[in-house]
Amino acid sequence: MSTELVEQLRKALLAGDDAAVTDLQQKLAARGDEAIASLDSLLVDEPATVREGAADVLESIGSGAAYDELVEFALRRLEDPSRQTKLPGPGWQRLRRIGKPILPALSQRYDASLPFDTRLAMIFIAQQIGDPAGRPLIERALSESDPSLMEAAGEALGSVNGPGAYERLIELLNADEESQRIGAIRGFERLGDKAAVRPLLEALPASDGAVSLWSESAGEPVDLRRLILDAIDSLAGESFRGDANKIREWLDRHSL
Repeated sequence: MSTELVEQLRKALLAGDDAAVTDLQQKLAARGDEAIASLDSLLVDEPATVREGAADVLESIGSGAAYDELVEFALRRLEDPSRQTKLPGPGWQRLRRIGKPILPALSQRYDASLPFDTRLAMIFIAQQIGDPAGRPLIERALSESDPSLMEAAGEALGSVNGPGAYERLIELLNADEESQRIGAIRGFERLGDKAAVRPLLEALPASDGAVSLWSESAGEPVDLRRLILDAIDSLAGESFRGDANKIREWLDRHSL
């Protein structure tokens, strides 16, 4: 029966019959996981309206199995379909819109076998959703060997937050990998915890040390010392102009 409804849905989507589409989507969603396999053919169909219409049913079902299928579908459509812009594609937008409920399935799918751009996008999506349910994905990304992914994951941790996030960022700030330290600095800034001013001050290099960051579009070296000082200013809500004594005075005033 689900197969018949799916074929009817396809015809309604192609015909642009909105009322019929809504009715059929509701009937399929009511069947729950039973309808998932029948939707597979539509998820790879043309035009895009057919694919997205089938994905809407999966979203309405909202089960673990449906979200697993939806993540697989969305990850194939992260980019702008026209390939003419760097704007997020329909898959990215859908995952971002669903938010917290999609994070367990998204985290489960994160794997080192995926293309670099896909993994990076998954980190960004988890960061944009900004819920602790994304921590498993971030922790997987932090175990990567690629410096760009480690840096992105450290920054994302500040947005995802959750129990132990501050302590984890401290670990990253004291790590040997430069990319982990950079990620931690940016992560602390996103976390917004003023207590991070002290460990950041303690991590301040004695002398300027330029490092290359993947996120710099111009490819120019970035001053790690400057990065830390900017984060301190942001957290404190003041401009210390790199004066360590003023930063220590601020810490004393705030008992941090």
